[in-house]
Amino acid sequence: TDLNGNNLKRLTNTPYKHNENPEFSPDGKKIIFTEAKWCVGKGADIYMMNSDGSNRTRLTHFHNDNCPGLTVYGSAGELDWSEDGTKILLAPVVGVKITYPYFKEDIYMLDISGM
Repeated sequence: TDLNGNNLKRLTNTPYKHNENPEFSPDGKKIIFTEAKWCVGKGADIYMMNSDGSNRTRLTHFHNDNCPGLTVYGSAGELDWSEDGTKILLAPVVGVKITYPYFKEDIYMLDISGM
């Protein structure tokens, strides 16, 4: 949208899901964000799309029983890009039930250089 509120463009349309934590890539061509299946933060995974909303791609499967490695009980957490745009930093809520105030245990790096 423009600063005056004109030219609004919707980038996601996911009824009954919650999209949050959007971050532009360093070159401005991509956006990463989390999408929760139910309510704020619950069942969230990381997605990436072009800055115009096209080519939406799921990057993580934290809430899939077949996902090896990291099990995320709550939110996929806060996100940020590496300076060169090849990695994503995340601070998920892992190994705990999500209660407020909750804590993030560690910071993880997701390598997306092949995408």
